[in-house]
Amino acid sequence: MDAEAKTTIDDLFELKGAKREARAYAFLWAAFRRTEISANPVRDALDCLIPFVAPYTNKIAGKQVTAEGIQTYLKDDFGFDIPQYAIDQLIKALAKQGFVAYRPQVRVHFAVPHESKFDVVKSEIETEFDDITADLATYAETVGFTVTPPPSGSWGQALIAFLRVRTDKNAASIVRIKGALVDPSSAEMAVVAAFIRKLHTDSPEHFEKIVHIFMGVLIEDFISSVTEIGSFSPDKPVTVLYDTAVLLRQLGCSGKSLKAATNELTRYLQDLGMQIRYFAGNETEVSNILNTIVYVKDTGRELEGETAAAIADGEITTTSLRMLQNSFPEHLARFNIFPAGDLESNAAGAARFQIDEAGFSTYLATQARRSGRAYSAQNRTNDAGFLASIMRLRRGNRARDLSECGFVFVTPNTFLAYASRRFLIEERMLGHNDFPPIMSLSQIATIAWLLKDQTIPPEKAGRELLANCFAAVRPDAEWFKYFREGIEQVVSGSLEDYSTNGINALTIQAARRIAQDESFGSSAIVRQLNMAEILSRAEVEQKRMLVEQEERRANDQKLAEEERALIMQQADQARAQELEQARTRERSAVEAAVAEAKAEILAQLAEERKRTAHRYAQWVVTALKISLLLALIAVVAEAFYLQNEEAHSSGTL
Repeated sequence: MDAEAKTTIDDLFELKGAKREARAYAFLWAAFRRTEISANPVRDALDCLIPFVAPYTNKIAGKQVTAEGIQTYLKDDFGFDIPQYAIDQLIKALAKQGFVAYRPQVRVHFAVPHESKFDVVKSEIETEFDDITADLATYAETVGFTVTPPPSGSWGQALIAFLRVRTDKNAASIVRIKGALVDPSSAEMAVVAAFIRKLHTDSPEHFEKIVHIFMGVLIEDFISSVTEIGSFSPDKPVTVLYDTAVLLRQLGCSGKSLKAATNELTRYLQDLGMQIRYFAGNETEVSNILNTIVYVKDTGRELEGETAAAIADGEITTTSLRMLQNSFPEHLARFNIFPAGDLESNAAGAARFQIDEAGFSTYLATQARRSGRAYSAQNRTNDAGFLASIMRLRRGNRARDLSECGFVFVTPNTFLAYASRRFLIEERMLGHNDFPPIMSLSQIATIAWLLKDQTIPPEKAGRELLANCFAAVRPDAEWFKYFREGIEQVVSGSLEDYSTNGINALTIQAARRIAQDESFGSSAIVRQLNMAEILSRAEVEQKRMLVEQEERRANDQKLAEEERALIMQQADQARAQELEQARTRERSAVEAAVAEAKAEILAQLAEERKRTAHRYAQWVVTALKISLLLALIAVVAEAFYLQNEEAHSSGTL
């Protein structure tokens, strides 16, 4: 009975703070999951907000309804960050369903009392938020995060802040943690990210609950970022241009998981009829990055970023990267990803659509500084150039939907995606309803999922969440340098020599994960860690992992044997059943043949009897004819005799 218990939006008001927000996001996902996705997923997603707005319109029944009022209500009561242009579309949907009424005399909408009958099964939105946040607080204490309360106010708020794609970081502040001065907000995000990754392996059921919240966040971000999608036409293909980091993921330089996710996204976009290209600047960046990685590894220095982690985890080798140095365009071509070429050169002369690249670079620097982010001058210059190229390619196209925008640049840098849109709106080069020139990977992936799968697959959303977790705890080159130095002091030798042994290599991987979690990805903290203790714990962890691997292998082997035995049993049963069916068919065929032969014989006998009867009848008729003929002859002879006798008698007289 409990599993079938229903819950409504009104029940959410009994909750407070982050717990209500978490349940609201899960409710939003549950509502969206029940929606039949049409050719207009944006409208379908907006309709899922109607149950949330219904309590507000009932509360102010008879009063004027404004986009600002709904926006404030959704933000204050549920934490939803929905722009006004999206709410303008939502008001139209509210009017169609009778929640508001338009009065043409005053040209405003008024709230109408209207019962909302929308509910979901309570178990669908159960987040176990209290248990998860309690475990998160315990985990933070375990890894030595001593800031109380956490910068977000509570660990529940910290979890929601991490899951929100749009969350802007506060200005950086410095506190002492583990003897080092660090930004507590960055450390808090690293703790949450490491905790979610831990849940993925240790507590899949809790990880699934977090994914449900995250899918609600993805829907909110989708509503906030995309006005329309439209129908794609082969005559007007949309060209997607991949950023450098996306190209590296496609090539496998960022590890197996990110490669699989990017390859899948590429297939989805191409199946939808989109073309995928890359700018010359991105090609140069990929080449420079590959050359730098190989050079750094050859000279024994430390890397940073996704590739560094992939190499450390053994998912890619320096040899593989070396082979890509001069052949990566050919590798990309195998995926039908080609240079922009003529597209880029033809757009170079569209000067009247040129943006202020220097101004955007400065804007990025200002926004990054306010939110405590690192954004190098070279990266700002390059990204400003990519935005300028997209705007020149569009040539003033201010389409509302993806299918009409012509060109879009895709990047894993969500900060760049949001900052570029805000900058263009402020410069009056883009409207609130216009499709943005730069989209984040999660945004374009959500669109692809909705168009191709007609839903947001939980397993793919979970993979996207793990990618966000990885990015949040990704160390820099300095971190790897201090980690290497600390480990080499313990093992009294080079890290490469120590890692030549397969067991030691696994131990180093475990040590790196432990050090990364306990240092929150901070190079300042990793210097303070006791590497001897870290390595000792890693050895225990590595042994535990080996035991678990053996258990999983044995369990998998047992399951495989059971499955094989079951298959053989089913095959034997199928063969026996087929044999019995063959015998039955044979018996039926024999019986049918016997019946047919019997019928044929009976028919032949009947025909023979008929022919015999005909012969008898003919014989009788013939005999009768002969008898009659003989009788006739006798009569004639007798008559002739009598006539002769009579004549003779007459002559005598």
